[in-house]
Amino acid sequence: MPASQAWVVLAQAHIGDDTTMDQLAPHVRSWPARSRWARAIDGLAVLATVGTDVALRHLLAIEENMVGGPTNERAVVYLTQAAALRGLSVTQLADRLVRTHGLDEGITLDYGPRTFTVVTDDHLTAYAVGANGRRLARPPKPGVKDTRPEAYQRFLQLKKDLRTTAATQIARLERDMLEHRFRPAADVAAVLLPHPVLGPIVRRLLWAEYDAKKRVVRALRIAEDGTFADLHDTTAIVAPDAPLGIVHPAELGADLAGWAGLLADYEILQPFPQVHRPVVMLTEAQRAATSLAGPGPLPADRADRVVARGWRGDGFHTSGRPHSQLAHRLPGGLTLLVELDQERITEIWVDDAWSSHWQLVRRTPMGVCDPSALSELLVALES
Repeated sequence: MPASQAWVVLAQAHIGDDTTMDQLAPHVRSWPARSRWARAIDGLAVLATVGTDVALRHLLAIEENMVGGPTNERAVVYLTQAAALRGLSVTQLADRLVRTHGLDEGITLDYGPRTFTVVTDDHLTAYAVGANGRRLARPPKPGVKDTRPEAYQRFLQLKKDLRTTAATQIARLERDMLEHRFRPAADVAAVLLPHPVLGPIVRRLLWAEYDAKKRVVRALRIAEDGTFADLHDTTAIVAPDAPLGIVHPAELGADLAGWAGLLADYEILQPFPQVHRPVVMLTEAQRAATSLAGPGPLPADRADRVVARGWRGDGFHTSGRPHSQLAHRLPGGLTLLVELDQERITEIWVDDAWSSHWQLVRRTPMGVCDPSALSELLVALES
């Protein structure tokens, strides 16, 4: 780690291969916690410069587990540049780098005298199928006549790897919903549905077509034949370049109950809470108002927990004083403000992100807020 040897990391951008990237990535993850920020940024640059699937897969995984700051921002820049070299957005790049674990080519467990085929269900649980077509939760343990007993351990490892990949991708897709990450509609049929891991996940989610201002045009589900269907179960024609996103329930308005009922009719179990997600939707009167009445008490200990989840409080400026205001950034250059008095929320309002938030007259209608981001923050206050 001497500073004079920093060139060793940078050199891997020119002489390293995928094996080197596998060795480098754990170090890059650990360096920020050891205050090696500059070295971590060098490592991120190396991964982006090498630009192979393996290197970019590591870079994506590192960025997704960061919690903000200059290093995180640099990782996003590198990812954006690497994706642009392939003519893709970061979201599209991430879709294409998801591991298939060999399921796209088919997996056979070869014991020698007997073989088993591996299949997965809609929830990505792996099963072994014998020659008689019988599905087994796992293949039988190798016997004395089996010449390749290592196949059994291969199956157990595959099940573990599939659970890890599925959990990672479900979490990523939930972030896609919360952060309004879009894909062209053509990618759903060409990239997501054929993928053996992503396909079973995205089929169980609700999607929406968005306009240029990131407003929902219409909500859609993926039908059994891979086409899109609307709330009335009518086939919907979507332009290949139309931006599609995983829709937040707060964006569905009065249609939310209908979509929840439709998914229940089809017995679709969603991979993360979507139509049954806790949600706050403003009435028309609330959307026109420039503030909302406080929903109730917010004890000091719970206010501290809210601050720990990304809000900014003002109670730490004076020792021992409780928070009198909480703030959280909203998309579009806005900030959500929560006024507190005697551990009660007295008012919720919106201001420009750059403002000092001192003015007494509220100017911004609540309806200009991104409905999904606002809902998530209001639910966090009430829960």
